[in-house]
Amino acid sequence: MKYIGSIKETLKNPKKRSLILIGFYLIFFIFVFILLNNQSMPSATINQNNQNENTNESDNIESYTYTYTLNGQIIFESIYKDNTEIFTYNGLTYYKNSDLIYLNNEIALIDINVDYFKYDNIKRLIDNSEFIKSTTYKDDTKETTYSIDLGKFNSIMGTIYDDTDSEISFVVNENVNINSVTIDLSSYYNYSYEMKINYSNINNISDINFQNIN
Repeated sequence: MKYIGSIKETLKNPKKRSLILIGFYLIFFIFVFILLNNQSMPSATINQNNQNENTNESDNIESYTYTYTLNGQIIFESIYKDNTEIFTYNGLTYYKNSDLIYLNNEIALIDINVDYFKYDNIKRLIDNSEFIKSTTYKDDTKETTYSIDLGKFNSIMGTIYDDTDSEISFVVNENVNINSVTIDLSSYYNYSYEMKINYSNINNISDINFQNIN
């Protein structure tokens, strides 16, 4: 009772009452600001463990479409299903069945490694790389950075880059399956050289065919 009486006496003082009200309002507005900020910010969970993570919950990828860009320019587009592929490169449309590439019913040779972009190839690259960090967003999309030396990169991707002890990094964006992988080789070339492979329609293609192939 003495405590309550003391509060009443304090509130009778206009100056002290004003200070108390200001304090309450300040606490209230701080609480509201924190609440709204937490709801509106695209908060991310940062994970910086030194262990590699399995980036894909699905190991049975049978079909997909993908696009390869270099510094933002589309170089290669493809539809893939069960080791059969229809792709566009340098303005021409090719058909690939197993290891053979066709153009206008004839076996063709091209100056690019088509297998470089395969989904399984990117998975092998991830599995043999060192996990650096990951950020998981509220829509369950995860962005993960990996590092690998060029020697391993060459053996997995079929490339022939020199200075095989050098490390390069790449970023994988995924949501259950891999959405894209970005490989930045600018430090190797000493000029802008960013490769990006975007995947879509994963396991959503029933059949593909190409009328010019017998």
